[in-house]
Amino acid sequence: MAKDKYYGKTLRKNFARHEEVVSLPNLLEIQKSSYKWFLEQGLREIHRALCSGGHIVVLEFSTPRNWLVRKLYEFYSNHIMKPVGGIISKDQKAYDYLPDSIVEFPSREKFVELLQKVGFEECKRSSQSFGIAQIYIAKKR
Repeated sequence: MAKDKYYGKTLRKNFARHEEVVSLPNLLEIQKSSYKWFLEQGLREIHRALCSGGHIVVLEFSTPRNWLVRKLYEFYSNHIMKPVGGIISKDQKAYDYLPDSIVEFPSREKFVELLQKVGFEECKRSSQSFGIAQIYIAKKR
């Protein structure tokens, strides 16, 4: 488990796939997660592992709501990021997957509802870069 300083406090971090968190309940102060198929299960596991008063912070790409920004972003994602990212990284599958995963991720409102459903409180969302990304912050009671 890694340790970092944050505003003068030592924080323990656990880096694992969200559906495979292997720690004692209420131990973690920060949990980093990756998303694929088991979103609700993963959020429940993160909630279980966080200490009381702990926060989850999720940075996730999203589909911009403004039609012009959305069209430009879709063009960039499908015609620039996919081929160029695949060539540079030599992992075309990762860049084929990314735009699809953005579209498949729950809407802003649905993700906040899901955070609340699994037990998080004080759920907040902040749109970044014209809606291309969202930051979600929620607290465990």
